[in-house]
Amino acid sequence: MPRRVEKERPRKAMILAAGFGERMSPLSRWVPKPLLPLWGRPILERRLEMLARWGVRDVVINCHHRAELIIAAVCRMDHYGVRVNLNYEPRILGTGGALAGAAGLLGDGLFWVVNGDIMVRVSPRELREALSDDCLVVLLATRGRGPRSLLLDETGYVQSLRNETITDPGAATFTGLYLATPRILQFVSQPPRYESLVTVLERAMRCGWQVRAVVPRRLQWADLGTPEAYLEAQKRVRGTVAAGAAGRRPGRCAIGMAGAVTMEGAVQVVDGARIRDSVLLPGCRIERGARVVEALVGPGTVVGGRVSGLVVAARDVLTARELGVLRRWGWQVEHTAVQVFPPRGSDRRLFKLVYRGREIMLVRYGSARRENCHLADYGRFLRSLNISVPAILWHSARDRVVFLEYVRGRDLRQLLEGTPADWRHAEGVYRRVLDQMVRLHLDGLKRLHRCRLPRNPPLDAELLRSERELFRINFAAHLRTPPKSLAAAAFRDLSRASGVLLRCPPVLVHRDFQSSNIRITADGRVVLLDFQGMRSGPAAYDLASLLCDPYVRMPAQVRVRLLEYYRTCTRTAGLDVASEVFWWAVVQRTAQALAAFGRFSRTSGLEQFARYFLPALDLLHRATGPTGLRALAEYCLVARREIRAARLH
Repeated sequence: MPRRVEKERPRKAMILAAGFGERMSPLSRWVPKPLLPLWGRPILERRLEMLARWGVRDVVINCHHRAELIIAAVCRMDHYGVRVNLNYEPRILGTGGALAGAAGLLGDGLFWVVNGDIMVRVSPRELREALSDDCLVVLLATRGRGPRSLLLDETGYVQSLRNETITDPGAATFTGLYLATPRILQFVSQPPRYESLVTVLERAMRCGWQVRAVVPRRLQWADLGTPEAYLEAQKRVRGTVAAGAAGRRPGRCAIGMAGAVTMEGAVQVVDGARIRDSVLLPGCRIERGARVVEALVGPGTVVGGRVSGLVVAARDVLTARELGVLRRWGWQVEHTAVQVFPPRGSDRRLFKLVYRGREIMLVRYGSARRENCHLADYGRFLRSLNISVPAILWHSARDRVVFLEYVRGRDLRQLLEGTPADWRHAEGVYRRVLDQMVRLHLDGLKRLHRCRLPRNPPLDAELLRSERELFRINFAAHLRTPPKSLAAAAFRDLSRASGVLLRCPPVLVHRDFQSSNIRITADGRVVLLDFQGMRSGPAAYDLASLLCDPYVRMPAQVRVRLLEYYRTCTRTAGLDVASEVFWWAVVQRTAQALAAFGRFSRTSGLEQFARYFLPALDLLHRATGPTGLRALAEYCLVARREIRAARLH
């Protein structure tokens, strides 16, 4: 049995502050994440305060990206009696290589390592007590949030650092803090080179060393690496941080404007502006009539409209050509703010541009997904069909940039979530959405044949097969409990859907006709978004996307009435989607949605998509009744039990 080592208090620690902060880009180009304020003081200073309370006397802070700002800030901030050494990395070394770069400063005793972009409040005693003589490091872990990339046994020993089965009872998330023995330095490459902590620990585990993790019952933790997580932590920790900062006035902090508002340095707020739950960095100006809600506003940004999320100055993110387009439209770029939407893996970046109450969207796209190149052409085409989509304002195929109308309002999902939906009103909204769908299905393909527009590949057997394969890779492969024989039978059931759909007459389908891609304006206008992937395919696919949407819990009787409404609108034109065909389409489409949720749930910052597993499985199980897919029905039940047990809902 492993013997516990002496429970000495580590006197040394390392704070990792060298990263590029890509998840916080473009703000991190100018402000390193460890220097962002967490209730009036930099995150880095709060980590120093925590380590000082734990008895640490010497701290190494590594730096690389914007090192001059880290160094200047450390010289200004309170060290809480701790001796601070700054270790500059000419080439970034990563979370593992950084240990080699600082080995001479860490000495030969136990030491702490903590990421510079996390919020954590925990007792260090549990980690010290978990250390045994066969253990190289003790990781602080949580089961509540995050990617769950650790796999632990019943005693807390790490079995895998690259776990992909997030429903496993032993799955946990590494929080970015650990207690290390000096033996770990033997497994870091010398001379120092870039490598991750995972690489270092796996090298040690192959040599017989153990890695342990502690999951405390009482833990306050947040990964502050994304704007969304950072702003959520600002709201969540305000009470505990205020209590922990005894006697210190946390910067210029105004609570009561609405929620929690933190203003750092010289910030100008003009009378008539409204701000709620936001952080305003030095030099920004909030003009009259602006609405700043749950926003992180970068230095020097002038906000003259409605913004949320990450907001930066136009000059910090737009290219010279993009700025030139705005100037031709009469925009003053110095007074233009840019709201940066988080990436979703679609090879696109979305930005909202705001100037004195005027708002437009900017879309940049890459070449990896050909359909993104069709956004401007398809937008103009759909408007010629009298289908409501945002107006295309400017397009450059060479620069892969589109400016288009920003449609203010709420998407259909936001309209229905949070409160019990009034389905009498919502059903009327859905009928207006179906009117747009009918127009697309009846007129779209015929008109497209007469145009010389580029086309996406049809929703054919190959594409339907690829959707099923992604379901297997991104969702089914990460479940533990369905027997192999049941999984094989369920996949045979699933493959039958494409045969039914391919016998349907083709129409022009949106392909992603779900609630999050439908905007409802204040005056009730329905606007379709994300239409660049439209192609020839079965009408039932779009119907399934809309009426069996995992984001919306639609009553069964409402679904029946809406399906009949669509059939009434299209039957006279010779297009009739039978109820049975509709449910076959639900099988195919819901499998595709589960594949997407599975991929997102293992992506940093998007783990919340795991909560849609159960609604999607409920819909898939519902579809197995009319289609007679018994093996798939049983598979859904087994998968639901596993996900419920893992508390991913």
